[in-house]
Amino acid sequence: MLRRQFHTTRCRTGLPLALCASVLLFCAPHQLVKPGAPPASPYGNTNLAIWSNLTDFEIMALGGAAKARCGDPDALFALALFASGDVRSMETYAAYHKRVLDFIEEVRLDVGKDSIDFNRGKVLYDNMFLKFFGHQPGSDELKGYDFSQSKLSEIFRSATYNCISSTLLYVVLARYFDLDVDVAVIPSHVFVQQNLREGGMIEIETTSKNGYNFKNDRSSFGRLQRDWFKARGLVMPTYEDYTKRQIFSPLHVIVNNMINQHTDPARMANVDRYRLFEAMGFCCPEIKAYAYSRLVALNNEVMELQNAKDFESMGRFYGKMLPVIQALDSVGRNDTAFCCLTSSLRLSYGFTIFKTTGSAASEDTIAAVAEHLFAAMPDYKILVNNTCAILQQIIDKKIKEDRFEESAAIADRFCRYPDIKPSMTYLESFVYGNWASSLWPKKDWDTVIRLLRKAISLADKDEVRKPFIFNIKGAYFNWAVQRYNEKNLTESLILLKTCEADFGLDSDALALKNKIVTAAAR
Repeated sequence: MLRRQFHTTRCRTGLPLALCASVLLFCAPHQLVKPGAPPASPYGNTNLAIWSNLTDFEIMALGGAAKARCGDPDALFALALFASGDVRSMETYAAYHKRVLDFIEEVRLDVGKDSIDFNRGKVLYDNMFLKFFGHQPGSDELKGYDFSQSKLSEIFRSATYNCISSTLLYVVLARYFDLDVDVAVIPSHVFVQQNLREGGMIEIETTSKNGYNFKNDRSSFGRLQRDWFKARGLVMPTYEDYTKRQIFSPLHVIVNNMINQHTDPARMANVDRYRLFEAMGFCCPEIKAYAYSRLVALNNEVMELQNAKDFESMGRFYGKMLPVIQALDSVGRNDTAFCCLTSSLRLSYGFTIFKTTGSAASEDTIAAVAEHLFAAMPDYKILVNNTCAILQQIIDKKIKEDRFEESAAIADRFCRYPDIKPSMTYLESFVYGNWASSLWPKKDWDTVIRLLRKAISLADKDEVRKPFIFNIKGAYFNWAVQRYNEKNLTESLILLKTCEADFGLDSDALALKNKIVTAAAR
């Protein structure tokens, strides 16, 4: 009598793993690459806590962030050029820097001969418009003005500017003369606030050659300035907007320019945008918006590595950047968008551990993510799906290595999370099905049937249960045949009746049962 073949139940692989571009306590970095292994890419190869590929100029500019925070003019200038996104060589930086230093030397006597900040700032301002924007007496008020020209670098190329790029230039020049300057921000516009040592402060509109000590008050704000804003393509703010203006330090306004008009996707390649976004949080990690931009950049860089299946570089990424992500975690602890991004990065970290070492630490890392997932996250469903997809790959790998008990334990562990449970229950049923399959050639029918019963109990759909029921019928049949051939008709009949009561009998099994019953009746 023919033995029935096992109906394969190995679970499928290849679920999409597209981690979201979306707060956890992170464990110490797991050893993901061999010590001393040569890097596969130029990313993350500086002493700075930056993953982006940096040039010598960019390393110098970002390395001076602490000096820029204290108002150092050279550091501010380098960082403002970096924020333009299109200055990458030391040669270009040196050429622009020389123009600034030459200008400072040229006006030093005129600016320095007066001890009053108001007068010193006015001389500096007038000379800036003459030397950098080409404004002569009687020249057009808007000569060189370009609404969308937010890069400091472009001033040196074409003498064009808008409110932010001209503000940055004046702020940097002012610091060379130790003038105390900040930047005021209102909807659609920025301008300089100069704090005077002789007392008080003045406001400076750097898009107007007559903008030094610009007067803003309730009566003039609406009537006289309406045409002023319109001529510059700006949305007219209200006086209330002006009273609620935000004040930024020179460093903060430079960093804020790393996500501005010139960084629009239509104007700047993603690799350059992500480099600026990462630099924002590097320079000012205490500011939530900048920290978030950095997380966005890191998440996108991880996605690119993952899509390229460059797990060696992913290992290097987490070896270098995990402490950074951990530090950023506290900045947005109660923010759902922050939680989404840190969860995505953490999940990718668990996947990296799995792909590079196969260590059980990957499951612990993923479990830490699952513990902190909550439905208010913007990409909650994507995170749940990706968690399940990674776990499926881990479980399937262990199935292929005949590590069935470990596979079942993983699936059972993650069944505690309600939205993950359906997928884990499904996978666990296939673990038991494949476990039974591995024992089929050994004819260990008792164990095979026990495992298949477990698989059937976990399956919640008829189409999932169907192959398991087919196989358990086959196991009962083969066991009954074995007992029949051993002349143990009683036990053979008990097996067939048990199968019939629970799952029914196929034609061959029914024929064997009738044969035994007929023989017993004689």
